[in-house]
Amino acid sequence: MKLSFTAPLTRIATLKRDTGEVDPDGHPILSEVQIELHPWPMGWSDWLDRIFPAPVVYVDQKPVEDAAARGEYAGQRAAIMLARCAPDDLFDARPPADDSKRGNWEAYGKALLAELRAAHFVDGDLLHLVGEIAKVNRGAGKLGKAG
Repeated sequence: MKLSFTAPLTRIATLKRDTGEVDPDGHPILSEVQIELHPWPMGWSDWLDRIFPAPVVYVDQKPVEDAAARGEYAGQRAAIMLARCAPDDLFDARPPADDSKRGNWEAYGKALLAELRAAHFVDGDLLHLVGEIAKVNRGAGKLGKAG
Protein backbone atom coordinates (compact mmCIF):
# COMPACT_ATOMS: atom_id res chain seq x y z
CA MET A 1 0.00 0.00 0.00
CA LYS A 2 1.34 3.40 -0.89
CA LEU A 3 -0.64 5.30 1.74
CA SER A 4 0.33 5.34 5.39
CA PHE A 5 -0.28 7.37 8.50
CA THR A 6 2.87 9.09 9.69
CA ALA A 7 2.54 8.00 13.31
CA PRO A 8 0.77 5.35 15.37
CA LEU A 9 -2.53 6.10 17.06
CA THR A 10 -2.62 6.04 20.87
CA ARG A 11 -5.14 6.91 23.57
CA ILE A 12 -4.47 7.54 27.25
CA ALA A 13 -7.00 5.80 29.50
CA THR A 14 -7.24 7.29 32.98
CA LEU A 15 -8.69 5.63 36.06
CA LYS A 16 -9.19 7.65 39.25
CA ARG A 17 -9.94 6.53 42.78
CA ASP A 18 -10.81 8.43 45.92
CA THR A 19 -8.09 7.63 48.48
CA GLY A 20 -10.36 8.51 51.40
CA GLU A 21 -8.02 11.35 52.33
CA VAL A 22 -8.54 15.08 51.88
CA ASP A 23 -6.14 17.91 51.17
CA PRO A 24 -5.85 20.94 53.52
CA ASP A 25 -8.69 22.64 51.62
CA GLY A 26 -11.00 19.68 52.23
CA HIS A 27 -10.92 18.34 48.65
CA PRO A 28 -10.67 14.58 48.15
CA ILE A 29 -7.24 13.28 47.19
CA LEU A 30 -7.45 11.05 44.16
CA SER A 31 -5.17 8.23 43.11
CA GLU A 32 -4.72 8.04 39.34
CA VAL A 33 -3.55 5.34 36.95
CA GLN A 34 -2.94 6.01 33.27
CA ILE A 35 -2.50 3.39 30.55
CA GLU A 36 -1.43 4.24 27.02
CA LEU A 37 -3.53 2.16 24.62
CA HIS A 38 -2.87 1.44 20.98
CA PRO A 39 -5.17 -0.28 18.47
CA TRP A 40 -4.80 -3.95 17.72
CA PRO A 41 -3.95 -5.08 14.17
CA MET A 42 -6.78 -5.21 11.67
CA GLY A 43 -8.63 -8.52 11.95
CA TRP A 44 -7.21 -9.42 15.38
CA SER A 45 -10.59 -9.29 17.15
CA ASP A 46 -12.16 -11.60 14.56
CA TRP A 47 -9.21 -13.98 14.94
CA LEU A 48 -9.63 -13.97 18.73
CA ASP A 49 -13.37 -14.72 18.34
CA ARG A 50 -12.51 -17.79 16.25
CA ILE A 51 -9.72 -19.09 18.49
CA PHE A 52 -11.33 -18.15 21.85
CA PRO A 53 -15.10 -18.40 21.37
CA ALA A 54 -17.63 -18.09 24.16
CA PRO A 55 -18.10 -21.33 26.09
CA VAL A 56 -20.99 -23.60 25.21
CA VAL A 57 -22.69 -25.58 27.98
CA TYR A 58 -24.82 -28.57 27.07
CA VAL A 59 -27.76 -30.01 29.01
CA ASP A 60 -29.41 -33.10 27.57
CA GLN A 61 -27.24 -32.64 24.47
CA LYS A 62 -28.68 -29.16 23.85
CA PRO A 63 -26.74 -25.92 24.18
CA VAL A 64 -27.99 -23.70 27.00
CA GLU A 65 -27.01 -20.26 28.24
CA ASP A 66 -24.80 -20.38 31.34
CA ALA A 67 -24.65 -16.87 32.78
CA ALA A 68 -21.76 -17.68 35.13
CA ALA A 69 -19.60 -19.18 32.37
CA ARG A 70 -20.52 -16.31 30.04
CA GLY A 71 -19.57 -13.72 32.68
CA GLU A 72 -16.25 -15.38 33.40
CA TYR A 73 -15.50 -15.55 29.66
CA ALA A 74 -16.37 -11.87 29.20
CA GLY A 75 -13.89 -10.87 31.90
CA GLN A 76 -11.15 -13.06 30.42
CA ARG A 77 -11.76 -11.71 26.92
CA ALA A 78 -11.73 -8.10 28.18
CA ALA A 79 -8.43 -8.71 29.98
CA ILE A 80 -6.94 -10.26 26.83
CA MET A 81 -8.08 -7.26 24.77
CA LEU A 82 -6.53 -4.90 27.33
CA ALA A 83 -3.24 -6.80 27.28
CA ARG A 84 -3.17 -6.61 23.46
CA CYS A 85 -3.71 -2.83 23.44
CA ALA A 86 -1.55 -1.92 26.45
CA PRO A 87 2.23 -1.60 26.66
CA ASP A 88 3.99 -4.97 26.53
CA ASP A 89 5.37 -4.59 30.06
CA LEU A 90 2.03 -3.88 31.79
CA PHE A 91 1.37 -7.55 32.63
CA ASP A 92 3.67 -10.32 33.77
CA ALA A 93 1.54 -12.97 32.01
CA ARG A 94 2.53 -13.55 28.40
CA PRO A 95 0.26 -14.59 25.51
CA PRO A 96 0.22 -18.33 24.89
CA ALA A 97 3.11 -19.70 22.83
CA ASP A 98 0.66 -22.13 21.22
CA ASP A 99 -2.09 -19.69 20.30
CA SER A 100 -4.21 -22.28 18.50
CA LYS A 101 -5.86 -23.79 21.57
CA ARG A 102 -8.84 -22.26 23.35
CA GLY A 103 -7.68 -23.60 26.72
CA ASN A 104 -4.39 -21.72 26.43
CA TRP A 105 -6.28 -18.45 25.91
CA GLU A 106 -8.59 -19.23 28.83
CA ALA A 107 -5.56 -19.78 31.09
CA TYR A 108 -4.00 -16.55 29.82
CA GLY A 109 -7.24 -14.64 30.48
CA LYS A 110 -7.42 -16.04 34.01
CA ALA A 111 -3.79 -15.05 34.67
CA LEU A 112 -4.45 -11.51 33.43
CA LEU A 113 -7.56 -11.20 35.60
CA ALA A 114 -5.57 -12.42 38.61
CA GLU A 115 -2.98 -9.68 37.98
CA LEU A 116 -5.70 -7.03 37.68
CA ARG A 117 -7.33 -8.18 40.92
CA ALA A 118 -3.95 -8.20 42.70
CA ALA A 119 -3.50 -4.58 41.55
CA HIS A 120 -6.91 -3.75 43.13
CA PHE A 121 -8.74 -3.23 39.84
CA VAL A 122 -12.49 -3.81 39.96
CA ASP A 123 -14.99 -4.82 37.27
CA GLY A 124 -15.90 -1.19 36.61
CA ASP A 125 -12.26 -0.36 35.86
CA LEU A 126 -12.10 -3.12 33.28
CA LEU A 127 -15.41 -1.99 31.74
CA HIS A 128 -14.07 1.56 31.46
CA LEU A 129 -10.89 0.29 29.79
CA VAL A 130 -12.90 -1.80 27.31
CA GLY A 131 -14.72 1.40 26.31
CA GLU A 132 -11.39 3.16 25.82
CA ILE A 133 -10.10 0.21 23.78
CA ALA A 134 -13.18 0.48 21.54
CA LYS A 135 -12.47 4.17 21.01
CA VAL A 136 -8.82 3.70 20.04
CA ASN A 137 -9.79 0.89 17.68
CA ARG A 138 -12.33 3.19 15.99
CA GLY A 139 -9.58 5.72 15.40
CA ALA A 140 -10.31 8.05 18.33
CA GLY A 141 -7.03 8.97 19.87
CA LYS A 142 -3.91 11.03 19.43
CA LEU A 143 -1.38 10.49 16.68
CA GLY A 144 2.06 10.32 18.15
CA LYS A 145 4.89 8.14 19.28
CA ALA A 146 3.63 5.05 21.08
CA GLY A 147 5.29 3.77 24.22
